[in-house]
Amino acid sequence: MHPKIMRYLAQAALIILLLSTPIALAQSPLAQPTGAADSMMNVLFVANSTTDSIMVLDPQTGDVIDPYFLDVNIGGGLSTPGQALMHPDNQRVLVLDQFNDIITAYDLAGHDLGVWAPQGGANADIMDAPHSMTWLPNGQMAVTVGLGANADSVILFDQTGAYQGRLISPTNGLDSPYDLFVRDNDLLTTQSSGGVNNFRPLKTFTFDGTFISNFSSVNRFPQQIAQARNGNILVADFVGDQTGILEYTNTPTGTLVARYDDGVLPSYRGVYDLPNNNLLVATGLGLYELTRSNTVTRTIVMSESLHYIEEVSMPRITDLTLTSTITNTQLPTQTLTVPWLQPFTTTLIVSQTRAFSATDAVLTATLPLNMQLVGYDNPRGDCSGSGLITCTLGTLLKDDTVTLTLQLTPQSTGPQTIMLGVSSPELDTNPANNTLVIALVAEASIRVYLPYVAKPAVVLRR
Repeated sequence: MHPKIMRYLAQAALIILLLSTPIALAQSPLAQPTGAADSMMNVLFVANSTTDSIMVLDPQTGDVIDPYFLDVNIGGGLSTPGQALMHPDNQRVLVLDQFNDIITAYDLAGHDLGVWAPQGGANADIMDAPHSMTWLPNGQMAVTVGLGANADSVILFDQTGAYQGRLISPTNGLDSPYDLFVRDNDLLTTQSSGGVNNFRPLKTFTFDGTFISNFSSVNRFPQQIAQARNGNILVADFVGDQTGILEYTNTPTGTLVARYDDGVLPSYRGVYDLPNNNLLVATGLGLYELTRSNTVTRTIVMSESLHYIEEVSMPRITDLTLTSTITNTQLPTQTLTVPWLQPFTTTLIVSQTRAFSATDAVLTATLPLNMQLVGYDNPRGDCSGSGLITCTLGTLLKDDTVTLTLQLTPQSTGPQTIMLGVSSPELDTNPANNTLVIALVAEASIRVYLPYVAKPAVVLRR
């Protein structure tokens, strides 16, 4: 056989071998969307019964971070959310419904997980007209109750939501208890009824529910109790001659230090002491910043009925989403087919939809062994690596979007797979949209032509 023919046939055999050889994937770990276990943040939960939502506020400024952190209308909805607390597992938010007589659990993505307590649903023999809930030092949940079989009592649930009986029985004048506040050595309660001449006594109890003494009296509807930064006790008075925020010494029997009210704000329900010495107050008509000289410096939320303000520690959360578009100008009608030994471009879009930032976000691309990164465009940082490509994205705020491109060249033909993932140190509440797999086929763009060799002429002889 002619040497040139043998060489061309060998090249053709090599191409056929390449086209039929499976491509092994690089054994590089894919960045998974998991949050750091100790990545926690302090926020303020505020129950909003106008929008039926749980708001999240910044505890340093009182600014609204997310007005609809939990939309409790979704999944059946609550009637009057009055308070929200984190469960000790740091994965669930518990919301107390004052009218439906239940405590509902939600995950950090806002999904309704069902009634947490009483187990089995509303039960007037256990909890009717609940006013507030408090985690006790022993890990139990205490709930103040106004009506039903446990009227004028404080009842207990364990961390599964199972009823544990009464902590405080309706004795010593306890009448429709509203808030229960844990101090260093006792429990302090407000109540909406009882007393003399509309002065409702605040009472103290031991941790096992034994009555100690009256703390003070408020005219006439004290609600949330909070601790001031100087250690004193703050009480929000909804209505009456002392409506406003009352400050007491933090002693066995409190002494009134001051009353804060601008003379205009109505129906105080919740209070939180800001670092700037002003008071964040939740009322029946909105959320305000009130100075201790009785001036409203800021209207934060207007014309909405707000309830207790609770400072909680919760995981830092985010919601990153990854999508991709392959651009292939050489073969525009075959979107999953790319040319062998020629660069192609994939466009990657990373977005973040939660009100909380994603910090130090990264995108990773795990390439097949025979694929190379030959270029990139990343407006937020660099892309580097071989086999496992890492692109730094920095911080993504709410509704932030980053578009970047990777230019890749397949060194082998045949089916190939690119695995992509995006992550940050925060806990992602929807990890299902954090990863992406691109399946493609690299095809040879050359053809083999065997040369024509003329046969020698045959001379016929007679």
